[in-house]
Amino acid sequence: MVAIDNRTALLPRVVVGTAQLVGAAPAPPRRPWWPWLLAVASFALNVAVARHVVYGIGFEIGDAIARTSAAHHVVLSRDPHLAGVGFYWMPLPTLSQIPFVLLLEPFGHVRFAGPITSALWAALSVPVLAAIGRRNGTPPRLTMLLCTVYALSPVVVWAGSNGMSEASSFFFLTLIVYAYSVWRIEQRPSDLVLLAVALAGEMLCRYETIPLAIALAVVVAVTQP
Repeated sequence: MVAIDNRTALLPRVVVGTAQLVGAAPAPPRRPWWPWLLAVASFALNVAVARHVVYGIGFEIGDAIARTSAAHHVVLSRDPHLAGVGFYWMPLPTLSQIPFVLLLEPFGHVRFAGPITSALWAALSVPVLAAIGRRNGTPPRLTMLLCTVYALSPVVVWAGSNGMSEASSFFFLTLIVYAYSVWRIEQRPSDLVLLAVALAGEMLCRYETIPLAIALAVVVAVTQP
């Protein structure tokens, strides 16, 4: 009789434990590590190409030099001021060079701040591209293949090594696609915040973002629930 009572006493605990196991939310899938490894490899490749182009061949694009010069004027001129960024180009590619200008100035390699910055922007777009594939259900191996092809594309490598604004534009364009994909799946108003931030970043890189921003605003207004 005592044994029966003990088993009966344990029964609610077993039932509760089983209910907790059944009702427990599944653990979120671990994010793959390879996009960041590929991003590091992309950054190293872009920097190596930039070093060969700048110091080996001696080729530099005038607009890239002008952006680096503007970044230098902002922090290291005789009269450092934010207006030194200028009003000809959009400011974000120039402003993002400032940390590298400060880092490379003591070594006399300020001219390399632009290529390093563009290499970083191009590399950062790789994990975002991988996140787009993961969000849209693309098979992992296909996502890895597409990201690798993207990172090794001559267009991306050149944009990531020449110090121009295309690499930063690539990053924000991929972020725009990711944010829009999230919003289309989740349909949460808060998801539009990331889309707005990505559009703002792209606008700070390229004038050509204006038509894209207008088109996305129309699409969101028409398709929102």
